[in-house]
Amino acid sequence: MTKKPLPFKLDRTNSDSFKSQLVEGIREAIRAGYYRAGDVLPSLGEAAAALKVSDIVVRGAYRTLAAEGLIVSRKGYGSVVHPPKTPIWRGRVLCVSVDFDFNLQQRAIVERLRAHCLWNGYQFAQATTLTDRKGRVDFRELDRALKRPVDFALLIQPKDEIEQRLSRTGIPFAVVGGGADDLPHGCVGWIPTSSEKAVGQFVIKCHRRGVRHVEIVCCKRISSFAERMMNRLEERGIATTIGWVPDVWGVGRVEVTERSGFDFVRRNVRKRKVVWPDLYYVCDDHVARGMLMAFAAFGVRVPEDVRFVCSAMTGFRPVFSKSVAAIVSDPYPNGDEI
Repeated sequence: MTKKPLPFKLDRTNSDSFKSQLVEGIREAIRAGYYRAGDVLPSLGEAAAALKVSDIVVRGAYRTLAAEGLIVSRKGYGSVVHPPKTPIWRGRVLCVSVDFDFNLQQRAIVERLRAHCLWNGYQFAQATTLTDRKGRVDFRELDRALKRPVDFALLIQPKDEIEQRLSRTGIPFAVVGGGADDLPHGCVGWIPTSSEKAVGQFVIKCHRRGVRHVEIVCCKRISSFAERMMNRLEERGIATTIGWVPDVWGVGRVEVTERSGFDFVRRNVRKRKVVWPDLYYVCDDHVARGMLMAFAAFGVRVPEDVRFVCSAMTGFRPVFSKSVAAIVSDPYPNGDEI
């Protein structure tokens, strides 16, 4: 048996945890052939010293790799690489995405899921349900996928019509994002994302800081997210209203979306004059940018006159001033966690 050092360093600017980076780095080293069956990984102390992390991080990573069957603990040797001699077969996974013409976050999550499923012995298939401008869902691709054998399904975004469709198939499934007390038949649970967890923290901060009225600004397509947030705020005794902006499709979406945010504020200036909610929560960062431009044009100060929070995605968000808070999600770690 040959002991080999780790062939990589940790990226301390990466949002992934050190444990996740260590697990993925060793997986890649095994895939690439750097580590072969029978090679010995550095001991906990050696790996911790080389990477400048605690033994706890290394121990957790080695446990994850052992659970995946990639390494085994051998008395007198340590952690020995033991990739399976035959392909692992665990079942068929169907990933159902609720796609629009711009949904970069869903695509990133799906690709991450595909890589992990294939590596861990699952057959991976994908079905996309398209929604037209009148809100009608096209189930044809999903129905074709369900005619083939499926052991488990993952719905990447909550949508009642699709959950009901999956319920009728008898296939167990889980929903990414959302959450409900009454799960539909066949749904084994929901998987929170980092943005869902951040929303919980946001609601607690609103309560602690005396926010009495929040207005959520969103389009009809993501109304389920807005309604979940509204319920959580109202559970804390915070009055909540929803302001709608138009759904925007196709080429030129960013510019038109920003314009919809600008027009939303302009309409409210005419109606409310100087009466604003304590805080705006905006579900789209480009709508948020349009609203901020309108605030500047009409002399509304952030955060002195109204506090402002928006959703954003790592790598694609506009640049905002420090007075604007954002709930930022990173789809790649979300895909790993799911």
